[in-house]
Amino acid sequence: GMTLTSPTHPTADSWSKQGTIVVAWTHKEGAVYSYAMGTDIAAVPDDAPETAIGEKRYEQFSDGVYYFTIKERPADGAWSAVTQRRFLVDSTPPEQFVITKLDPKTVGGAALIGWAAHDVTSFIASYALTANGQRIENVASPLALQPSWRGKTLTITAHDQAGNTRSASWKYPASSPFSLPLRDRVWLFVGILAGAAILTALAMMV
Repeated sequence: GMTLTSPTHPTADSWSKQGTIVVAWTHKEGAVYSYAMGTDIAAVPDDAPETAIGEKRYEQFSDGVYYFTIKERPADGAWSAVTQRRFLVDSTPPEQFVITKLDPKTVGGAALIGWAAHDVTSFIASYALTANGQRIENVASPLALQPSWRGKTLTITAHDQAGNTRSASWKYPASSPFSLPLRDRVWLFVGILAGAAILTALAMMV
């Protein structure tokens, strides 16, 4: 078969954001070519030679899977068997999503956030977290909240397989006495009352 290359889509098995497709091949002297581009993997070019030889450019394809199929006829021969190359196009970011804090009662008391992003064409490849000025790659939902993130805005960025991204943010509330476990809240208020009593006693002694 013929060798097909593409400066716009170097790898046939990788998704690309590039909607313009350029296909190139080595032109043999005196040969003619017939080719077709479409979504049908079984499509076969007709026997009418095309005018563009050695390279063909297609502009602004929408998201999807495309197949370029070509055959060659030398000056003194018959049409060859077809050669085909696949092109994967996804220029659309993942769909919008939200981050939520999971109910501790349903996750054994743990402090977790969860989310679910969707991409209908190339699907989600990975997630990254930006928290407290630091970027953490390859995080997964659900994610355990860290104490150092309190009062900070957490941003999850979803990456699809073509490199398109979509982000969502969530503010981790600052710590408060009412966010502590009941036992810790009791000891905190006992400490506050004890401190107030000591201050009162000292004031009466003056």
